[in-house]
Amino acid sequence: MKNSLFIKNEKFITDYCMISRVIPLEIIKENPSLATVYARIILKSLKNIQGIKAYHDFIHENYGASFIYRNYLMGDFDYLGICFECNSKKYLPQNFDAFLHLVDEAKIAFMEEPIFDEELINRNKEELIEYIKKSSKVPYKICYKNVYSQLDPEHRINFELIGTIKQVEEVNKDSLIDFHHKISKYPISFIYQGNNEFHQFELLKDIFKDDFELPVYKDVPIGKNGYIYGEQDFDNPHSYLIMLYSIDFEYSLRKNYILRLLNETIGGSNSILFDEIREKRGLCYSINSLNLSSEKIIEITTQISKNNVSKTIKAIDEILSNYDKYCDESYFEIAKMDLISQLIEVEDSAISTFNNNVSILYKRGRIYNFKECIEAIESIQYEDVLDLAKTLCKQSTYVVKGK
Repeated sequence: MKNSLFIKNEKFITDYCMISRVIPLEIIKENPSLATVYARIILKSLKNIQGIKAYHDFIHENYGASFIYRNYLMGDFDYLGICFECNSKKYLPQNFDAFLHLVDEAKIAFMEEPIFDEELINRNKEELIEYIKKSSKVPYKICYKNVYSQLDPEHRINFELIGTIKQVEEVNKDSLIDFHHKISKYPISFIYQGNNEFHQFELLKDIFKDDFELPVYKDVPIGKNGYIYGEQDFDNPHSYLIMLYSIDFEYSLRKNYILRLLNETIGGSNSILFDEIREKRGLCYSINSLNLSSEKIIEITTQISKNNVSKTIKAIDEILSNYDKYCDESYFEIAKMDLISQLIEVEDSAISTFNNNVSILYKRGRIYNFKECIEAIESIQYEDVLDLAKTLCKQSTYVVKGK
């Protein structure tokens, strides 16, 4: 599996590119805040522009494009780099090539000695510290952190990329330059999506090379130690409840969509929990679910009254323990239609298609194929979802009790 990928797509007028350093997670873990500050300022430092919005406005006004530094945490590696989009050259004024200009900017950011402005560093550190302080007061985030850490504290899902206030405070100009030098020895991956009419992909290969294999992504299920319950009181008007259920699941394209159908029927837009917990029993304000295939987990999240905590937990567990009683084929058919609609929305959006391909390439070693996905969904029967539901097992619950 090579480090580069050309996705031919003539449906859209945009060129997309992601250029990333493939960095072992151990390097990032030395000080996660260092990587976060670096990602926030490396591009702004090229023009010495102080604000995130100001930089985005500058790129848009001068290149008609977006140009952002971002992280993809995938397994044991961090894909740290630049993602940009711009109109294809054929749609731009004569002699203007936004893609070429942005590749030149990326080359500077990746390969030349960085110049970090002290004021820029300090301002971004202050913003990050303020964000960490605010996050510590958000009941949902507290609930999310604890429901996973109490079940499997060593699992990579608990890794916090932003880091701590102390780690942010340790960041300075010298440590950022040292970090730049350290990560510069790691290889670069790049993905291009467009029609390649002006040989953009060949340009990327010439500059960033093509001489290594992408690391293989590995599923790491969350450990099971028996059911765990945790709670805490919090000075906030809202209460949150998160419950984790494990599933017996091994990834394949078809099984992935069985899992997604199961998740849609449990906590999608037209779901059992919405109808039973919110509408019929009035126990919550909102409720939804999320499937994590790599961790073999379905996560159920709801915002509730403090007085309804025990009733809600008991009701959710009773419903999922008797899934076949509450789910019928109408939920299944609606979930199918919803999933297909979601895929159509992706197919009709250039940025959604690109983001899907980036994630799936790094995570699964394949690219998104609309036709194959539709065929996989259409092949799934109601009984397939019922069989997977039988493997659901309650693992972890955490409650943040507001006033």
